[in-house]
Amino acid sequence: NMGAEYSLGKMLYLRGGYRFNYDEEGFTFGGGLNYNLSGVAAKINYAYVDFGRLQKVNMFSVGFSF
Repeated sequence: NMGAEYSLGKMLYLRGGYRFNYDEEGFTFGGGLNYNLSGVAAKINYAYVDFGRLQKVNMFSVGFSF
């Protein structure tokens, strides 16, 4: 596997990668946003994965920490 992440001010993240020698998985890309508001940290992430037969898979995650 190979991947990279670029951070802009520890708030916005851009990600990309590739999985070698897999039948279904290959190119991936995505991003994330980290935000702090009055002691509550929120994280929102998105990823796109090319899964071959499953075609285009979009993944989202949302997290909070207090």
